[in-house]
Amino acid sequence: MADSRSVDRLPAGPIVDDKGMPTPEFSRWLDALVFGGGRNTIGKQVSGIAEANQSISSLQGQVTAANTNVNSVAESAAGSGNLTVSGSSAYAFAFSASPPTATTSSVTVTPSGGVAPYTYSWTYVSGDTFTADSSTSATSTFSISIGSEETKTGYMKCTVTDSTSGTPLTASFTVYCEASSGGL
Repeated sequence: MADSRSVDRLPAGPIVDDKGMPTPEFSRWLDALVFGGGRNTIGKQVSGIAEANQSISSLQGQVTAANTNVNSVAESAAGSGNLTVSGSSAYAFAFSASPPTATTSSVTVTPSGGVAPYTYSWTYVSGDTFTADSSTSATSTFSISIGSEETKTGYMKCTVTDSTSGTPLTASFTVYCEASSGGL
């Protein structure tokens, strides 16, 4: 392990931990190499630059392996690929001065990653039962029957599936819906 005065030898063992982060030993060694014995240290010099360059060159395989590990962890967290969904709004609101039905503003989901074309499925999650007016489209409004001077709230979810052969990728986006009515 390098201390604040020595950079002649790369620390033994891995340079990254199982989460892809630099180990403390490697961080101390690199700090000594770059900053000459510590950050904000004036007047210290790194000796043996040729040896240090050789040590850094030998790290390339370990860094490549660490990057591969980080990428595979990210893929595992996202499933077997990388499909994400974002929405134009996570809130849809309706006000109806004349019940019995209120229709919210529209919400559009936008997928990225995966393989196009995508399929869309808007479904009820919880709360008052709103209906998706375009249940298989990327853009939908939501309707609900409502009485005079009443407020209803609920959650709707859009599940997006890509067209990957084998196991399709799915991602979802949840919308909070609120509808109110008032007497005139």
